Amino acid sequence: MSIALTTQPQTEGAPNGALSLLSMFQEFHAELSGIRNALSLGDRMAEQGQPLPDPAQVAVRINRRLHRLLDTQAATAMRLGGRFGVELYREAQYVMAALADEMLLHGDAWAGREHWLDNLLELSLFGTRVAGERVFQRLDALLAGPPQQEYELLSVYLAALSLGFRGRYHRHQDEPIRRRYRQGLADRLAEATGYAGPTPFLCPAAYAATVTEGREVRLPHLRPWFYGLLIVLALHTAVAHGVWYVRTYRLGPLATPVTAEKPAAVPIVPAGKPEAAR
Repeated sequence: MSIALTTQPQTEGAPNGALSLLSMFQEFHAELSGIRNALSLGDRMAEQGQPLPDPAQVAVRINRRLHRLLDTQAATAMRLGGRFGVELYREAQYVMAALADEMLLHGDAWAGREHWLDNLLELSLFGTRVAGERVFQRLDALLAGPPQQEYELLSVYLAALSLGFRGRYHRHQDEPIRRRYRQGLADRLAEATGYAGPTPFLCPAAYAATVTEGREVRLPHLRPWFYGLLIVLALHTAVAHGVWYVRTYRLGPLATPVTAEKPAAVPIVPAGKPEAAR
């Protein structure tokens, strides 16, 4: 049985029988994001003193909820793609389980995080605990293989890395390695899909008004304006002083006779003391 793969989520106009691994990944990530939001809300309720369920039971319920979704997707892959579809989905499922385990273990803190070690999706689905190593081993094989591969599977790996999966490269100084993997997947996807144009943007409208051509225009220097302001202030001070001098220089001779006459001193008699009799 042949299988049709699409790079976009299934819509009403999508052909019947099309299996989209990327759509399934998006569905799983939406479910995981909802669970993480609920856990954050539960932590805030705990801070307010409200009772919460047993953290161990919460971890079990999360595992069952995600496990149920993955089982449903596996059945859909079998129905739409047969054995080939199941094999492809099985590998994508491993990536999804690895991403969920890492987010629930090393993401936002929540009360049952330590109990998740006993409820790993990878453990319940595949019986292993080596996703941090195995994901990148598989990536090395994919990037070293022939260019013509299932590009939706490459898209799932790229989406997981872009959403923060680190695995064995979890240290901050390992970011160049993770970036190299992402770039390698993006280049391989471009080869597989035949896309050779510029890198698409998430919001193209935001770049519509971006100037990419034309001569460089610099802002005017403020130094000429500063010097001009100093000159204007100096001229204003000089003119004001000149006007004041012209208006007041004649007052000097007129005020001289007034200031030259000194009034006679008047004796001051303390209050309450009569003058002595002569």
